[in-house]
Amino acid sequence: MLCPRRHLCGDSAVQRKISPVAVRDLPVTAVFAAIAALSVAPPNPVAFVQIVGGAENVPQALRDGIVTNLTPPALVASTSTLRAAS
Repeated sequence: MLCPRRHLCGDSAVQRKISPVAVRDLPVTAVFAAIAALSVAPPNPVAFVQIVGGAENVPQALRDGIVTNLTPPALVASTSTLRAAS
C-alpha cells in the first residue's frame, strides 16, 4: 500500500494528480492535515474537492464557495460537506 503523504508534497504534475485520490482514501480525521500539507493550492480546487469528497457532482453554491475561498479550512469544509451528503 502506498503512503498517501508521500504524494502530497512537491509540485510535479503526477503528484498534483495523485494527491486528491490519496487524500480521498484517508480517514476524515486526517483530511485536514493532508490538505494543509499541500505545498500549493490545487490547480482546479473544485475538481480536487469533488475527488476528495467522493461526489459525482458539486452543487453550484458549493462550487462558488470553493472558488472564492481557497484556504485549507474552506477546502476541508467543502470536502466534509460532500462526504456527508453521500
